[in-house]
Amino acid sequence: MTDMHSSAAETAHAAETIAAQLAPTPAAAPAGPKSVTRTILALHRRLWRHSMRGATATIVQLVFMLMYSLPIAAGAALYLAVSELAAPEAFIAAPALGVLMFWLFAGIMPSTEFQIQPEKFATLPISPAALGRGMAVATLLQLRSGIAMLCTLITIIGGSVGLALNGQGWWVPAWVLTNVGACGLAILGAEAIAQTANLATNRKSKERRGMIATIAFLGVWFAFSMVTNGNLLGDWVFTFGRYAALTPFGALTGIVPAIIMGQWWLAAGAAIIAVATVVFLWWLWVRSFRTALAEPTANDVDTSARSDSDTILLRGQSATPGGALRSRVWRYARRDTRLSQSLIVMPVLATGFVAMGLVMEDSPMPYVAGFFLAMAVGTLMINALGLDGPANWIHISCGVPPRVLLRNYVVAYSSLMAPLVPVFLLALYFVDPDSQFLPYVVVVMPAMCLSNLAVSVVLCVYNPYPTARPGTPAMKDRSQQSGGAFISAFAGLGGGALPLLPGVIVMVLWNFTAGAVLTLLIGAGLLWGGLRLAGRRLDTHWPEVFAKVNAYV
Repeated sequence: MTDMHSSAAETAHAAETIAAQLAPTPAAAPAGPKSVTRTILALHRRLWRHSMRGATATIVQLVFMLMYSLPIAAGAALYLAVSELAAPEAFIAAPALGVLMFWLFAGIMPSTEFQIQPEKFATLPISPAALGRGMAVATLLQLRSGIAMLCTLITIIGGSVGLALNGQGWWVPAWVLTNVGACGLAILGAEAIAQTANLATNRKSKERRGMIATIAFLGVWFAFSMVTNGNLLGDWVFTFGRYAALTPFGALTGIVPAIIMGQWWLAAGAAIIAVATVVFLWWLWVRSFRTALAEPTANDVDTSARSDSDTILLRGQSATPGGALRSRVWRYARRDTRLSQSLIVMPVLATGFVAMGLVMEDSPMPYVAGFFLAMAVGTLMINALGLDGPANWIHISCGVPPRVLLRNYVVAYSSLMAPLVPVFLLALYFVDPDSQFLPYVVVVMPAMCLSNLAVSVVLCVYNPYPTARPGTPAMKDRSQQSGGAFISAFAGLGGGALPLLPGVIVMVLWNFTAGAVLTLLIGAGLLWGGLRLAGRRLDTHWPEVFAKVNAYV
């Protein structure tokens, strides 16, 4: 009897245990906002230290950002300190330009310091609002954000001095608060836009937004350069400040100057736009986290339309390894964001430099554009094997001769940008037909194209580095921050110009014709030698190259 009771008790206990195991587990309660923020900050500090170790390219990027932003902020502060109160538009223009430039800069050069991806939290019991608060605080703890805060502090000091000297010192607290708010708007707004752009599932729309941001940034930079160097600063400040108060990037700091001017309708409009901008960006911010937590893999799917083709060969190309290699480069150049951005930015850059030559008397900028354009003709293929990535195995297994691959890559990549050279030289002639430098530019630019191709063909074999997957949006492309990319960028910057110095010296100091022939021969000889050197290297070390670039980053 006792055994029966014991058995029944054991059976009941086992049933209760099984029922407890089969019963649905109650959902874990979301973590508190303070604990989430502390955890995200700790994670950000750990990832930041890891990402900055050996990140030479990131450090150089920050140094250049500091070198450009601080003088501009100091100049704006000095202008505000000495400007008369009769021109309060300057108090709108200075911070508005800073916010606009920060947004555009973040659009074309995303921060590599911020390594936290919200979609990685999808399996954790974290609400979008709590995640947004933690990410907002972490976003402020970056060197890039620190530079923005430093520029804001400089602008605040200059504006406060200007207000005090003009008898409007009681507006200083409001000036300080609105500028601090504008700084936060710039930092968090840029991150909100970036997070939303990353969640887009249409590849073409991602690429289009990146191109628009890049072109807009270059346009603002060119306009600012032409204004500051073309004796148009005063008129520009008044015009820009007058309209910037009714824009998202200038509304917050436009309220106080509008009140000082007695334009109450402008102040009211600026206040409404400022509040709407803050609300919209915060909604965008939280929405991006809500989407990332609900659909963590959505941005890995490309919903853009695709077109199928029976063959990779383009019309007119022979059915040979060389024809296939050239066709593949030409076909995908406009589709691959790793190339298409350079193909669009470089013509815009050259056009802007030429326009600066029209506005600014005796400006050397058109000739600087010639240097960069000649460099771009060659440097497009500076990491051609890295762009191929896993496709290198196809070339190895199919027995494509290394010299055939490199020769056809030289032809294919150089032809993407080379047609711009004669167009640029023709534009340069119309800008300054009497220039004594024009004949030298006509000779040196083609020679630089050849010498830069030589440098690129050698670097693509001796210094290959892995790249991001084709179609990766610029916001997520971290491949250009590696040490290999940094070395190639600096080697390609002047590596093709220095060997041409003997020919240029002969042109200038002795005989133009002899120097021109020597310069072109040096460029052609460098390309011939570079192809032979790179071909021999790739013939014996292709598996090693493949091991370096076979995985995307």
